[in-house]
Amino acid sequence: MDAFIEALEAPIGDFETVNVDTPNKQTHKEKLEEQWMATYQQLIQFNAEKSKTHKALGEWVHGQRRAYKQNKLSKERVDLLDAIGFVWYPMTNDWEKMYEKLVQFKAEQGHCNVPYKSKQLAKWVERQRKRHQTDAITPEQSKQLTEIGFLFEPNAVKWDAMYEKLKEFRKKVGHADVPNKYQDDPALGRWCIKQRSDYKNNAIKIERYELLVDIGFEFRDEGGPDVTIGGKKKVLTKEDRQIELLKKCREALAKTGEENKRLTADNKRKAEQIREQADTIKRLKATIRALASD
Repeated sequence: MDAFIEALEAPIGDFETVNVDTPNKQTHKEKLEEQWMATYQQLIQFNAEKSKTHKALGEWVHGQRRAYKQNKLSKERVDLLDAIGFVWYPMTNDWEKMYEKLVQFKAEQGHCNVPYKSKQLAKWVERQRKRHQTDAITPEQSKQLTEIGFLFEPNAVKWDAMYEKLKEFRKKVGHADVPNKYQDDPALGRWCIKQRSDYKNNAIKIERYELLVDIGFEFRDEGGPDVTIGGKKKVLTKEDRQIELLKKCREALAKTGEENKRLTADNKRKAEQIREQADTIKRLKATIRALASD
């Protein structure tokens, strides 16, 4: 206190010669800045030593990424972190590394069908297809994969190719009844058996069913059997077979129990397909009534 009084009473010219012992207080903001810079220096040291991530430092790194995503990190701090190669989106960085491996695989093999013996890359490829199905993949990633010929639904492409073969067979012989053991193309014969099996087990997609029906494909080896409608025998038409398929789908859904029980993924898909076919169902019901009144 005496020092402060002495300073006040001293002449202006002598003010600088008076020793005033004032406390050096840090503001809260200055303390936070000092702490941040101290941890930043630790990160630089960590990068230089390439040691294992320290738990506290890892939490701090996570906090910086979170603050960056929320636009709560100052430009100065962003610039400092950028200067040392800080990775803001580690998952994206990992994705790019695996993508480059797939690009290299394509360059060497000529395709993107990674075998399971390449475990890491094969699992990554499978994960991308699952992400595509659930819309979890970004448009940029989807574009990058498509550009190198990656197939998100390889089975669909194979089905389309076999369907084209069936159309060629029909064009050549006048019907779509491929023998089960077709010597000229055994794969086509097996594929036709698979379509009938999928139909029998309610596993065929409606759009595929309709494509097959359009070219006269029979889902029974004996051909379309007679059925009784309104007391009379009728040969199953395309509309009849569509009605039958929709009924089979509904029966499969009914077997799952009450509405509050979980449906299987396959039945959910069938239910969605049925809803999308609302107009078709109305038209088919009218067909049934017309046939019954004959």
